[in-house]
Amino acid sequence: MKRIQLLVALAALTAIPLVAQSPVVVKWVAPKYSDIAALARISASVEAKIWVAKNGKVESVEIGASSLPQVKVFHQALVESLAKWEFQPGRAGEFILDVAYHIFPPATPDKDIKPEFYPPNALVIRRKFVKIEPTSDPLPDK
Repeated sequence: MKRIQLLVALAALTAIPLVAQSPVVVKWVAPKYSDIAALARISASVEAKIWVAKNGKVESVEIGASSLPQVKVFHQALVESLAKWEFQPGRAGEFILDVAYHIFPPATPDKDIKPEFYPPNALVIRRKFVKIEPTSDPLPDK
């Protein structure tokens, strides 16, 4: 009898996942690539921690590790866009997203500059750098 109880207990344990699954993204909005970052030709990677409610809505967003922690130009746009993300309802928890911002030369074809989400948790944002054209206007007198 004890052997049967042990087998039933082991079967029940194997049916329970030991690792919690991340919430599943059902709608994503790409963050804007800052004009300042494009002008300065800044590429970076940023980690965001998203807390998801049981209804699938984002409760809060926190910026985590960054390849350029002193450059915060991407952070506000990232927080604003992630607040609009939606997740499959029923699975509350923390969702970690790795975001890579890449800058490309102006000659790059537009088809290569679209944002892409790579489930389960990677997002790539691309932009052409802003080219400054010299002007013929003289500098104003002081």
